Amino acid sequence: MKSTIIFSLFAAALLASGCETTIPASDSEFPLVRISAVNEGNRIIASSDPAEVLSTDLTCGPMTELGLNVFVLRRFPTRLLLTVGDSGGVAMARAIVGGGRVSNVTPADAVVRPGEGSGDTTVIEKFYDRSDPRTGQAITFDVEPTSGTSRGPNTVFVNAVGADFSGNGHSSSRPHIGTQEGLCGG
Repeated sequence: MKSTIIFSLFAAALLASGCETTIPASDSEFPLVRISAVNEGNRIIASSDPAEVLSTDLTCGPMTELGLNVFVLRRFPTRLLLTVGDSGGVAMARAIVGGGRVSNVTPADAVVRPGEGSGDTTVIEKFYDRSDPRTGQAITFDVEPTSGTSRGPNTVFVNAVGADFSGNGHSSSRPHIGTQEGLCGG
């Protein structure tokens, strides 16, 4: 409960466009990228921080040989929150959704476009202003299954990526996994 409250406060701060910062001359720190389910109590379902405790009661499947995390979301559409934080400023936030329909994207100036390659994918991305760097940025959006994925008809894959102004990028997948998170409805 305490971590949910702390994360909710962190997300609220990010939604206010983060704090102003100065882009450092040298930056080797990777951004922190998280995805949480807003209408599931802001539970964290994916994070680039390997020490982050993910919501285990949303898990519907074990890690597969591909390193796929599968999560149960009991409501569709589900409101997801992508947060990217970096002390040197966030340059870009991106979510890639496969097998589902995306709607109600905030901020309104985030670009929503079809994904590249085959399959039913949508990319949501926002690039931020280098002349006004902020330590945190957030994108919220609703997602619900349409075509599904190889894991079943009620599944949606979501992968998030964030980058800072020094070119450091990070995925919401665990560093050793490098694949996507999956959301499945019961």
